[in-house]
Amino acid sequence: MGAAILRNDSAHARRTRPGGDLLLVVMVATLSAWLLPHSASAQQGSRGAAAVVRPVEPPQFHSLKADRVNVRRGPGLQYPILFVFRRVGMPVEVIREFDNWWQIRDAQGDEGWVFKGLVTRRRTALLIAPKSGGTIAIHAEGQPGAPVIAYAEAGAIASLQDCDGTWCRIFIDPIEGHVRQARLWGVYADERIAP
Repeated sequence: MGAAILRNDSAHARRTRPGGDLLLVVMVATLSAWLLPHSASAQQGSRGAAAVVRPVEPPQFHSLKADRVNVRRGPGLQYPILFVFRRVGMPVEVIREFDNWWQIRDAQGDEGWVFKGLVTRRRTALLIAPKSGGTIAIHAEGQPGAPVIAYAEAGAIASLQDCDGTWCRIFIDPIEGHVRQARLWGVYADERIAP
C-alpha cells in the first residue's frame, strides 16, 4: 500500500482583508493622519499608567487558538483591521508586546497586532514545499532513508511533538511521523524541542 496524501485543509483563504485591498488602502490613508499623532495615547495602559511596546526577546512561535482572529494595525481595538486569520492552529511568530496585545509575524512576513487571549503557546508548524514545489514527505523515523509513510501538501498545519535541530516529529491527524525541520515554518532552524 502506498503512502497517504494529507490534504491541505485550507481550500479557503487562510486570511482575508475586510472589504478588500482598495478599502484597506483608503482606510489606512484616511486614518493615518489621525493615528500617528495619537500614538502617544496608545502608550497608556489600562490603568492610565505609562506602558511601552517591548520586544519579545527572543522572539517565539505560538499558534492561534481561534478560527477567526483579527490582525490590527496597532495594539488596541481602536486600530483598523489589516486582515483576518481564518485557521485555528496557525503558527505565528510573536515579536513585540504591549499590555494585552502581541505583535505577530506570519509565514509571509506580514505583521500586525492580536489580542493575547487569541494566542496559545501550543506549538504548531506550517509545512512548506521545496522551491521545486510538490508535496512534503513524512517519514517513519527522523533519519535519511527512513520509509515515507505519507505526503502532505504545502500549507498543511501540523502539531509539533519534538525537534532535534534537523528533524521534527509531527502529528497531522491521523498520521504521526518525522519531517525535516527545514520543511516547517513555526520552528527555528536550530531549535530543539523536548518531547
